[in-house]
Amino acid sequence: MDSSRIAAWKSADAAGLAEAGTKGSVMASDAFFSFADGLLAAADVGVTAVIPSPVAPCATLR
Repeated sequence: MDSSRIAAWKSADAAGLAEAGTKGSVMASDAFFSFADGLLAAADVGVTAVIPSPVAPCATLR
């Protein structure tokens, strides 16, 4: 979950935004999401799609 929040903060900083606002963005990750909290944190800042890990796509999408 922290990694998702940090990614949102870094993207806001790179875009010169005052706060994390990634509405309509896509997140790609090589991580295995065993719990929904990281995905929910990304959705909270506007991520609308996730490109899952090619290593374990079924487990990521369950």
